[in-house]
Amino acid sequence: MGLWDKISGQLIDIIEWVDDSNDTMVWRFPRYENEIKNGARLIVRPGQLAVFVDRGRLADVFQPGNYELTTKNLPLLSTLRGWEHGFNSPFKCEVYFVATRQITELKWGTPHPVLLRDPTIGPVRVRAFGSYALKAANPEALLRELVGTDGSFEADEIDVLLRSIIAAEFARIVASTEISVVDLAQSYVKIAEELRHAVLTRIDREYGLDLPQLVIVNISVPDEVEKAVDALETGPAVIVGHSLGGSIAIALAARRPDLVRGLVLIASCVKLPLVDSVGERLVAYLPGPLRRLVFFSMVKKVLFAPGAPADAVTITMQELRSCRPETIVNDVRAARAMDLTEQASGLEVATLVLAGSHDRLTTPALAERLSALIRGSRLRIVDGAGHMVPLEAPQWVNREIAAFVESLDAPPRSPAAGAARKRPLLRHVLDRLARIARRRSGSMPL
Repeated sequence: MGLWDKISGQLIDIIEWVDDSNDTMVWRFPRYENEIKNGARLIVRPGQLAVFVDRGRLADVFQPGNYELTTKNLPLLSTLRGWEHGFNSPFKCEVYFVATRQITELKWGTPHPVLLRDPTIGPVRVRAFGSYALKAANPEALLRELVGTDGSFEADEIDVLLRSIIAAEFARIVASTEISVVDLAQSYVKIAEELRHAVLTRIDREYGLDLPQLVIVNISVPDEVEKAVDALETGPAVIVGHSLGGSIAIALAARRPDLVRGLVLIASCVKLPLVDSVGERLVAYLPGPLRRLVFFSMVKKVLFAPGAPADAVTITMQELRSCRPETIVNDVRAARAMDLTEQASGLEVATLVLAGSHDRLTTPALAERLSALIRGSRLRIVDGAGHMVPLEAPQWVNREIAAFVESLDAPPRSPAAGAARKRPLLRHVLDRLARIARRRSGSMPL
């Protein structure tokens, strides 16, 4: 090799990206003043694309391979620059390497519980988490919408956006699909595939991304629901529901009467009356901290009767304050929208209805209507209690429930036993009538 060949060899650039990361999606080749010399060598490794960008405009895209940069393999750039007869001097151009391999082990999860409408037990709040894989599909959209002028772009820079999209689509799918909590585990694959397609339609064209994999690792329900499901699997059970829980119990008994042995409905009703509260509307216009203070003050008056135990009030208000505002709003909307009149009137199950005489939310009149709808139900009203009957009068509630359950265990009266008890009295009456008849006929001495 001669001296000129050595000098020429030193002038030839090598443009390449040796990717030693696991999550870098786009990397811009660092070149002083972005100058690329004629005859530069471009190396594109498997799992990569090389994209030339000229003054903000996407030019040529190179698949994996080894290239010598000339006007023949830079047609778009040559057109943009007007190189009709080739180029001999260095030119400025940005070169972006785009990883086309899958970036795996990315995590997603629902930040808050979402509503699942179980066909058996009604609305249930569930949480879910899993993993997904990400892949660049359209370099132009990816560079335009996400990368911009960044020197590198990692998957975690879009992780928050993707997790939000996945969580939103999961909530939509779960809310519109009536699937039983019991059948959730065997439906993971089906739900995950539907979720993947839903997310893909939102990110492929807009962001130039592909979602080759999405896995649901777990969908969890509250501990109370798990216990209820376990109890139902052992056979018919006595279902106890308070307030909105009573509505869920009615819906369960209507849908699956074979699972319900008895109902205990505490401070419940089939339909809340429409109330146009001026105070409630005014609260919405108050500043945030003051609105929260006034709201919980109003809630306290609605839930508890005057003179309610202090510890009961404290526990309830602490629980309410720990709830997210969205959860409280959704509960109120669900309660106002429900109408279980038809379901309750069709029930044929032993039912105990408990209410407080000072309940301002589900009033004693609503409890009486509920009891009247369910044939054979028993109504008990405790004097001096409000809506939170289980906390305001716990001993009374426990005694009533225990007596109700014991009555379910009592053997039913058979017709033969009833006739046996009635026979001695009937025989006695007949004997007396026979004696009187004989006396009048003179057949029996006085």
